[in-house]
Amino acid sequence: DRPHDRTGGPPGGVAALDFSPDGRLLAGNNCHMAGVWNPATGEQLKRLKRQPGSHRGAVRFSPDGRVLGLARGKYVDLW
Repeated sequence: DRPHDRTGGPPGGVAALDFSPDGRLLAGNNCHMAGVWNPATGEQLKRLKRQPGSHRGAVRFSPDGRVLGLARGKYVDLW
């Protein structure tokens, strides 16, 4: 893992990620945190607050890019 290979995303690795339909945003999720980043700069734009626990589920943007879904167990949180 060389520093120039990583421009952004959740610390500690990525369990799931998705690009917005226009490619301007990257959403990532692991057991420690979830958030949204600018993939061009690596800047974290939003840290998503979630329920406590181990969350390693899928993360997906809606087709229009306005809603982000994060799976956790049998639930899906929408932002």
